[in-house]
Amino acid sequence: MATASTQKSLGAYYTDELAANRLVRWAIRNRDSSVLDPSCGDGVFLASASERLLELGSHAPQVCGVDVSSAALRQASARVKGVQLIERDFFDIAPASFSGFDVIVGNPPFIRYQTFNGDSDSKGHMRSIEAGVRLPKLASSWAPFLIHASRFLRRGGRLAMVMPSELGHAMYARDVLKYIVQQFELVRIEMFREKMFGDLSQNTVLLMGEGYGTACRELRVLFSDGF
Repeated sequence: MATASTQKSLGAYYTDELAANRLVRWAIRNRDSSVLDPSCGDGVFLASASERLLELGSHAPQVCGVDVSSAALRQASARVKGVQLIERDFFDIAPASFSGFDVIVGNPPFIRYQTFNGDSDSKGHMRSIEAGVRLPKLASSWAPFLIHASRFLRRGGRLAMVMPSELGHAMYARDVLKYIVQQFELVRIEMFREKMFGDLSQNTVLLMGEGYGTACRELRVLFSDGF
């Protein structure tokens, strides 16, 4: 099992089932959807996605999870069967490696810029540049991760992810939001008054994008008391 210190160093704060189910049920709408969690951790989104697809009538759910931590993948493997698991740094994977997914769900690593450096920093920023977004060096890991993850979608696909509240106020987040708005027809940001992660110093929000590959016609910000 991954230790608390290891999880913190990787920016791994695992989402609870309520939040995962909320995002998965919004994003997965038919049994043939292919699903990717690019930072699957202990597999909470993978399990929720598999359950949702089976509920919709799928006989062989197409669900894939990527994580850099072997310990996390062991937890995911024990939690849900029949999914594809890839042990790799997500920034090392090019979108062209897959034919594209209908749905991207998950919770990107929350690594502050003070510890997000070296090779990881270079890879993350290079992936953002590939997408046409040049982020400042102080950008936390979630920013290039979100940009990179969206590029694995097929046209018309949906993205549903947990994001830090920085999405709404950090200066560099403006470029991230501008990119998201350019990529999705409908964008929804849901904010909460209570913290989703007790061990994380900052609040989090839910980001949902629909209609990948189409210019945005609606951006909606909602406030909720809880799940």
